[in-house]
Amino acid sequence: MFHKIFILVSFVILLLLLPPGMPGAESGKSVANLTYQPGQFAISALVGTDLKDKLSVSVTEDGKPVAGEKVFFSLTETPSGVEGRLLAEEVVLTDSAGIAETTLRLGKEEGEYKVEAFVPDARGSPVVFTIEAHRPLWLVYLVISLLGGLAVFLYGMMHMSDSLQKIGGHRLAEFIERCTSNRFKALFVGTTVTAFIQSSSATTVMVVGLISAGLMQFSQSIGIILGANIGTTITAQIVAFKLTDYALWFVLVGFVIKFVSSARRKKLAGDIIIGFGFLFFGMKIMGEVTQPLRLYQPFINLLLNLENPVVGVIVGALFTTLIQSSSAATGVYIALSFQGLMTLEAAIPLIFGANIGTCTTALLASIGASREAKRAALAHIIFNGLKVCAFLPFIPWYRQLIFQISPHPEGAVALTSMAEIARYTPRMIANAHSVAKIVAVAIALPFTPYLAKLCQLILPVTEKEKTIRPKYLTDDLLKYPEMALNNTKKEVVRMGNYALGMVDRALKILVKRRPEGLDEIVLEDENIDILYKEIRPYLARIGQEELDEEESLRESEIILVAEELENIGDVISKSLISSLTKCLEYKQWFSDPDWGHIIDFHGKVENTLAGALAAFRDDDAAAASEIIASRDDMAVYYKALNISHLQKHRSGVEESIRTSTLYLNILADFRQLHQLATNVAQAVVDFSDAGGSGKQKIKCDDG
Repeated sequence: MFHKIFILVSFVILLLLLPPGMPGAESGKSVANLTYQPGQFAISALVGTDLKDKLSVSVTEDGKPVAGEKVFFSLTETPSGVEGRLLAEEVVLTDSAGIAETTLRLGKEEGEYKVEAFVPDARGSPVVFTIEAHRPLWLVYLVISLLGGLAVFLYGMMHMSDSLQKIGGHRLAEFIERCTSNRFKALFVGTTVTAFIQSSSATTVMVVGLISAGLMQFSQSIGIILGANIGTTITAQIVAFKLTDYALWFVLVGFVIKFVSSARRKKLAGDIIIGFGFLFFGMKIMGEVTQPLRLYQPFINLLLNLENPVVGVIVGALFTTLIQSSSAATGVYIALSFQGLMTLEAAIPLIFGANIGTCTTALLASIGASREAKRAALAHIIFNGLKVCAFLPFIPWYRQLIFQISPHPEGAVALTSMAEIARYTPRMIANAHSVAKIVAVAIALPFTPYLAKLCQLILPVTEKEKTIRPKYLTDDLLKYPEMALNNTKKEVVRMGNYALGMVDRALKILVKRRPEGLDEIVLEDENIDILYKEIRPYLARIGQEELDEEESLRESEIILVAEELENIGDVISKSLISSLTKCLEYKQWFSDPDWGHIIDFHGKVENTLAGALAAFRDDDAAAASEIIASRDDMAVYYKALNISHLQKHRSGVEESIRTSTLYLNILADFRQLHQLATNVAQAVVDFSDAGGSGKQKIKCDDG
């Protein structure tokens, strides 16, 4: 008897443990949903329309279809205010294939509808259909809202970056200059600076400026560029913290700090906090407006397609190219993951695509820039391109690595629900973004000298650039200091002629309203830099010879004039050219009075510089003194133009209001150029006075 009971109990336990797919597991009647596709949670439709697909269930018994079975359909939930009979049929008999179908006409109210299909005594009953009713053009509104959230995110990031640079940009540039003696220091500097200012592009701009100034070699910049790739991932790590609920708190705190503070640095600190708040507020907007996509099957199918690495990389590259920010692109992916929409499998190819897309930013930034800047952009492109090519075949293994090193459900090998995706995937995406760049940089760092040589090989110095060399500096004259100084003076006059050419081209660009001439300005600034870098060491070598007092004074005069001309080139190529580019890019033209002032001021600058150069060339102290005498008059003139413009601004003159910032920036650049030109004249007068009295009185007003 005990033996029979044991066999019976064992048989029952075996049936209970039997997997669903094994024989015996399908016994009895069951009902299944035929409308949903794999992974689908709901149906999206437009208000006031019939569902495109019928609500369909199948009834089987022991795995075979059941015909003639009654299926009871009932509408169990609707948005408030919906009236009338919406289901076409409420009791449906299954056909020979065991299938029963009905249709639903949605009301005119947005919201969620639920229909239940009930079969008595059947497993899986009732089957619940969820239908999300949307108004027409809902996808258009969603996309516009998503782009608005992205715009807020980008604005916050740029506002924070700009404020950080204003509060410490000069110190950061000095930090970069001092700490790049080897590639490891350069890597650390690039990572630190980019993490601080949240912009790899801004770091690159600083690097190019230091290269142009002769304070850094191109080979040193490679390490900083690699470090910038790591530093830019900090944005994704910050965004992965769910601080969106506190976004407006940051905006409020930043506004209060800015409002109550009078000190400039405190106001900038407030701007930084405001930008931080806007960054997360943009994330919050993007997260909220994309919630309906959780139930939109075409979007879910799109995400499934993005798990194909090649498709994902292409889409990621195009999207990043469109918004011009890999950090912002990653922020969008993280925002989608907070809603359970973006899986790690789909995000990894998109992240690699963002690395390709961000290269277009560097490429566009290098247009019209110096050859050193183009090489820096090329190094960025080569590094990112090789990185993506190297990682692409190993994406499945890379996904497993990121999953294991990131927080995830204990014992799980994949995330199986939207709730799990929303909880764990944001950090996984941030980690995938960071780890790939860290590994790639670690591999590339030993090869930075070869990367620099490759960039120089691809972008060699052109024949035209090779001709820009000193004409008068020869080693044979070093033993004749007076002759060597005279020849050096000729080279400085060459610098001055290039500077005059830059001043002249600047106005022609504005007059013609065309970008032709921007490249020439950049090239002429490079010519000035090339000559300056040759003149300084040549003067130092002259100084090694025994010089009399007059020769020493002449050497000082030449150094001062060369420095001022180099500064003039920098003001035009780095500041004034930026205003010119914005005028052309945004097609902002000045009112007739403002335009007249620009032309008049430009003429005064050009005449002053030409007169100062002539006085320097001819040692004409009297002419130089007249130029110096105009300094105060120009200061008054500059203030008068500012006051006149502000009065028109307050009076509501539309053209003056629209172009106010550009107009004032151009005037400020002209004012600085005039000051530098008078400094050239001042050096001539000081040399003359000191030489006449036998005492050194060299000075240079820095304005």
